[in-house]
Amino acid sequence: MASIAVVLAPGPGSVFVAKAAGAKGKRAGQMAMLGIMLGDACLIMVSLLGVSALFRAHPLLFHVIRLAGAGYLIVLVCRHSVTNRRVKRKFLKGWFCLYGKRLQLHY
Repeated sequence: MASIAVVLAPGPGSVFVAKAAGAKGKRAGQMAMLGIMLGDACLIMVSLLGVSALFRAHPLLFHVIRLAGAGYLIVLVCRHSVTNRRVKRKFLKGWFCLYGKRLQLHY
């Protein structure tokens, strides 16, 4: 029940669920919500198991896991940029356009 409240709270999770449901329908929104609930449940279990105490006792383990996560994100970015060059060009053009509009609104 608490996971449902977390999903419904304003933030990136609720935006993701709304976007999935709006773009692909009710079933996709439900699956997105279940994914967020599963992720939250895993984080709650990790905190209950005292992983932070383990990391505090062994800082090298924390740094190894942190660097492995950063490496994984770099691999994902490289894979995405290699496979979606056309989409990336369109995104950058759109981003600069939005950036310019945002500057116009602020100045």
